[in-house]
Amino acid sequence: MKLWPFIVLLLILLPFNKVVGQSSTVTSHYTATALADSVKQQTISDSAEADDFVPGLLLIALVFALICIGVAFAGTVLGIGIMFILSVLFSIGVLSVSVASGIYRRSFMAGFRVFVVSGMAVLGTIGGTAVFTLANYLFDLHFTGGWLLLTGASGGLAGGLLLGVLLNQIIRSTMRWIQKRYH
Repeated sequence: MKLWPFIVLLLILLPFNKVVGQSSTVTSHYTATALADSVKQQTISDSAEADDFVPGLLLIALVFALICIGVAFAGTVLGIGIMFILSVLFSIGVLSVSVASGIYRRSFMAGFRVFVVSGMAVLGTIGGTAVFTLANYLFDLHFTGGWLLLTGASGGLAGGLLLGVLLNQIIRSTMRWIQKRYH
């Protein structure tokens, strides 16, 4: 037997329990006393009943808060999962292009150079976006949305490419030095 329809119905009808009690109280005031006394007593009873605590509304608010927390948690997990999948796809793409370049040029070092330069370009793009977002927050640069991401990514891409080429030259000169030293 499924209880969730009854629980939902109870949650919907629970706040209206006080409204029914108030209407019968107001009706008894009108029949028992004169019109002036009933108005005076009604305002007194309304102000006294306005301070009452309605547990049904608290229960509905708690259920709503739990639903909001659950949706936020699910969105966070989904976002982290999408970022992980994208990072794996970028890594596979960089690696496959490097292997294809090495096979095409029939040189391991050519494939390794492509791997270093393209890997640094991807890392520079991610790092540039993160650093520019942090700089925008700290220095109040007033960049928003797409412009923030585009500026950070393009600056990071340029920096990553320059760093990749520089690292490629350092690896080349180190390899030459090792070959001269030990041959």
